[in-house]
Amino acid sequence: MLAWLLLLPLANGRQLLGHSLNSLALPPRCKVGLGEPQHLLWVDWSLRSPGRIQLQEVQLAWHLPLPENLEEQAIFIAQLRRHGEAFTLQEVHHVPLREISRSEGLPLLNGSLQLVLDDSDLLGLFELCEGNSPVAAGSFPGAFAFTVQGEIKRGRQVDLSMAESARHPAWAFSFIEDHASPVAREGGAVQILARVVEEAKCHNEDNLVKNLRSLATCPWAHNYPIYILHTAQMEGAEEEQLLSWMDGLRFAQDGMDLRFLDVSEDFQRVEVGDSKVKIDQDDLLWFDATLTNSPEIRKAKPRRFQAGYRHMCRFQSSTVLTLPVFQHTRYLLHLDSDATFRCEGSDQLDPFQEMARKDYVYGLFEVGLEDPGCTKGWSNFLKEWVLLNDIELPNPVAALSTAGKTITQVDPYNKSERMIEVPLGSLSLTWGTAWEVLDLDFFTSPVLMHFSKRVEGALGHYRFLWGDHLIRAYQVLLYAPLERVRCFDTAELHGRHGCSADGQFGIEEEDPEGWQNIYSVLDNVSCPHLWYADGLEGVEWRGGPGSGTSPIACLKMCNSLPDCQGFDFVYRDLSQNCDCVMRMGRAFDEVKPLYQTETVQEMQECHGGGVQGDAMAPWLPVSEPGATLLGAANRYQIIERMVERQMNCSLWQEEIAERIRRADVERLQDLP
Repeated sequence: MLAWLLLLPLANGRQLLGHSLNSLALPPRCKVGLGEPQHLLWVDWSLRSPGRIQLQEVQLAWHLPLPENLEEQAIFIAQLRRHGEAFTLQEVHHVPLREISRSEGLPLLNGSLQLVLDDSDLLGLFELCEGNSPVAAGSFPGAFAFTVQGEIKRGRQVDLSMAESARHPAWAFSFIEDHASPVAREGGAVQILARVVEEAKCHNEDNLVKNLRSLATCPWAHNYPIYILHTAQMEGAEEEQLLSWMDGLRFAQDGMDLRFLDVSEDFQRVEVGDSKVKIDQDDLLWFDATLTNSPEIRKAKPRRFQAGYRHMCRFQSSTVLTLPVFQHTRYLLHLDSDATFRCEGSDQLDPFQEMARKDYVYGLFEVGLEDPGCTKGWSNFLKEWVLLNDIELPNPVAALSTAGKTITQVDPYNKSERMIEVPLGSLSLTWGTAWEVLDLDFFTSPVLMHFSKRVEGALGHYRFLWGDHLIRAYQVLLYAPLERVRCFDTAELHGRHGCSADGQFGIEEEDPEGWQNIYSVLDNVSCPHLWYADGLEGVEWRGGPGSGTSPIACLKMCNSLPDCQGFDFVYRDLSQNCDCVMRMGRAFDEVKPLYQTETVQEMQECHGGGVQGDAMAPWLPVSEPGATLLGAANRYQIIERMVERQMNCSLWQEEIAERIRRADVERLQDLP
């Protein structure tokens, strides 16, 4: 009955739950039975709602001839709940269908429904067995198919042992969140904040997929829901692109319970007093213009100064704590999209059970000191807060203080990159938030929420680059004794964090001096308006584009030029070499308006069409004949290299104890 998925624009406030247009989704054959009518029941195993939701519409397409009386056509959607090895029908909903449009002759249908779905429920689809249904090509572990005889009614059970593996139904639902009354918090969940269109940091499309596969090796990770919070709407992702991205992650998760939620509105809007205000890139230009290093910021555009990073720090510091989807959850384990645990070969402890064992309020994985350039105003803010709110600190002042400590930095004004010692702000401890576990009973308590909202309203994330790792340390230290912090040693929960350049130009094995640079290629494009005079001829490139090898000499030349944003190249199959010309701006495969570009030159259209089109014309006077391929490589810098966790909790505890002892002797008084 079902074949293809209809992708419709979603109304404001609606979310999308479903599968992408991948292939024909057909049920297995009906089993032969006598007497009673038979139905096929598809149960979608991988489709989980992010909490309690209200389904509003189902979309699908018809691959059979459209019935003459479309008004009589309908589908039956089942709401099921699992009890061990059995599924019980909670409700069966009759959903009339109507044709809304046609695409290349294919009728596109949808149906309206009002169905409240819990995060413990599954969705099923009934189909009447009439004749022999075609056998599905292969199988997909996203669904099961049951043959059900007799009357279909509420309370009917089907047993998992009766099921056949089947492809999931090709369908999509639009829904809105149903904010039920708060109840006592219990259990745990993992949350990962991710981008759909392009990874925020790593420029590696498979990064989250790899990390989910690694996380799936942890036995405890299969016992809790994994919430993928994304910003598809903010990024302008099409519905088909979003559904395809979801399916890719489901395929990698290896049995974990993935649930998806678009947090675009919450991600962009800042709570200031009684209002929520949207802050965009243009607003940040005004903030940054007040800084002494504003020219350097505009030129370099480091990731920490970008709007997305500042939104992320504010979102993780406060907004995520109050999302309705977590209102019933006690412990929330936050993982960065480029961080994961590595549990291969051992039964590692369950971090949620460990938190509950002694009623810990925070699970700590990393500690550090913040860059002084990102702590402006923070120490004074904290001191004023403690004074005005008459807070009785639960920890010795020395446990909060970094007074007298220095860190080593590169001198930004010295061309030779001389290292200098820089004094820290008096309150600039950080607790790494690439991995962390939060007790939401504690973090959503009235006193802590009051503090967190005041931090958010001060706009310090946007004006002074306050990071969530800085905020988190003092959210805990101001309101909970260190005895309620569980430090997870790397020997207990090993992990890795950071970017990998797998599958890109410039990987470490080929270019040890330029590991921090990777190059992404646009095929069949040249951008002569951005060319330098610098370039190379006859560079060896065995296998050429797509082979996994790189034109090393071209990479090294661009890496050595501070303003090089990439290079254009032509490649010759016969000689296995290429010519390359360095570029002063980023290449695009389309014209971009001024507000999306960095320089006026980038407004110039790059040429397309490959070696047979306009892209080849600027190469003819400067390159040898025989070109078979051409393209434009854009240079990106890896912000954080992949590293293994190194946390040793005993050393950290000893350092804290020694700092407190020393403070008692010196009578250090850093706070009122």
